[in-house]
Amino acid sequence: RPLSYKSNGTLQTLNEIILYSKDTYEFVTALYALARRDISYFDRCGDDRFSFTLPRFSRYRVSAFKQRGSYAAVIRVIPLELPDAASLGIPEAVSNLSRLSNGLVLVAGSGGSGKSTTIASILDRINQETSGHIITLEEPLEFLHPHKSCMISQRELPADSESYPAAIENAFFQSADVLMIAEMPDAETVQAALAAAENRHLVFTTMRTESAAETLDSLIHRIPVSEQQHFSMRLAAALRAVVCQKLLPSADGRLVPAFEILTMNPALRRLISSTPIDQISEMTAAFAKEGLLSMDESIFRLFSQGSIDAETAIAEAVDPAGMKKRIYPKPPVLEGSD
Repeated sequence: RPLSYKSNGTLQTLNEIILYSKDTYEFVTALYALARRDISYFDRCGDDRFSFTLPRFSRYRVSAFKQRGSYAAVIRVIPLELPDAASLGIPEAVSNLSRLSNGLVLVAGSGGSGKSTTIASILDRINQETSGHIITLEEPLEFLHPHKSCMISQRELPADSESYPAAIENAFFQSADVLMIAEMPDAETVQAALAAAENRHLVFTTMRTESAAETLDSLIHRIPVSEQQHFSMRLAAALRAVVCQKLLPSADGRLVPAFEILTMNPALRRLISSTPIDQISEMTAAFAKEGLLSMDESIFRLFSQGSIDAETAIAEAVDPAGMKKRIYPKPPVLEGSD
């Protein structure tokens, strides 16, 4: 198959030159040379992730893998410039999470939905507007942050630390004010992240879930059943916000983000601490006027602004029937009409 790439979510081919096994072998081997990375782990295991920079061009995040014995890779382009929230359509309510002093913030979405970009924009605002120590824990490193008003330490696993729990625990002794954890793969990492938030750190982390309710449910169910009730109470106290996002095809062929924003209030804290989590989506709609934003409301706003068409809004809505009624309301029935 020819070299292929995704543009605004659509797979396209660069040209008609077909790549064979020997071509992809040379290509992937060259990537390792550019990154100055030992290829022996990939040869042995068949999966690897790493990043590298070409100065004056861009950064690149690589997922190398084998398929049918051949070398393959998917490469994501990461701009050298840090993302600008306003130009990317990130709401001010999300950017303002930079003003929190402590607690846990969850940023959720499917793969490629822009979670890393959103967190990078928030960290850059913290870096500009406050003074402290920001530590990022990533596998691999994505956006590179220069020192501004803050000191930033960017740690790549496993090169700089053997595991997320070990790195989180040691952040206590590294005078961290803000901690960004790229992933929470297991219960041990979840517990360590929550403990950091409870100990007056501001912790940002990502989840591969698509709604606030699913995010919290997934988080709680990573914990052993016997500990879930106590964990839910701790989570309710430490949690500051849940942001869920997805990218939608716009009317002009780009991708635009839609957001669900859950900021904590007493009613939500009671709900999380006592479960059941499945009521959270209803609470999000009920408390929208208090700074909470549902995904469907965000999608409807994009439609109202002309950013997406009606078909996309209905297809991507959590409640497609409800969205259809909002977009195509029935005309009022006039008195005396047939």
